Amino acid sequence: MKIAGCIFQQRKITEYSKKHFEAEYKGHSIYVTRDHGFGKSKEYGKKRFYINVEDLNADSFTTCCDTYDDFENIEKAIEYALHGAMLLPDQRN
Repeated sequence: MKIAGCIFQQRKITEYSKKHFEAEYKGHSIYVTRDHGFGKSKEYGKKRFYINVEDLNADSFTTCCDTYDDFENIEKAIEYALHGAMLLPDQRN
């Protein structure tokens, strides 16, 4: 699967649906879901997603991105998670 230039290996994706995404990418745990307690989106046509990215390579789990925001679909939320954790191809050294 490819999102925003990042290729996720199928075996590293635990779950992928319209409401929930969980995968490992470049040593990071990426968790995006619509199941949360942060209310409904403020804009028509968008849905609120909770986003959490943790670095699994650090000595202790380090949170790179922990937020919620409104997006048109889960793919846009995943792209936002990758951007927030500095994992997009144009952000890496």
